[in-house]
Amino acid sequence: MKSSSIYYNAQIIASAIRLIDHKNSTPPGIDEICILTGFSAEHSGFICKKMIDAGALSSVDTPDGPRYFIDNHLRLEDLPKEEASDKMNEEIQKFKSRKDDLSKKVEEFQEKQKKKQQELFAKLNSELKIKNGLK
Repeated sequence: MKSSSIYYNAQIIASAIRLIDHKNSTPPGIDEICILTGFSAEHSGFICKKMIDAGALSSVDTPDGPRYFIDNHLRLEDLPKEEASDKMNEEIQKFKSRKDDLSKKVEEFQEKQKKKQQELFAKLNSELKIKNGLK
């Protein structure tokens, strides 16, 4: 079962870190994690940051970039288990709703302007007829 929750992805990254650490006897960098998990560097970095914030992961800066190791695996349980795509879809719907509201306001404004223009032309036309009729 594939999931896109932060919790699920953090579990995969934690497993990758353990496996690489076991295999190489050194904490892995983001590139090694990406190769094993198949995640992009951005996605892996995002999940690692969430894991660090939760206290599940620690990092050590090296000249080659940060190296990650599991600090407290129980803290992984504190990460959100809901699907990230649900939140994203919700935000997309909110954005579309705001965009539709703005589009309606623009259309209403354009209709008002068109009506004003027609009234102005009608007024000018009637004034011209009156002036032409007087001459």
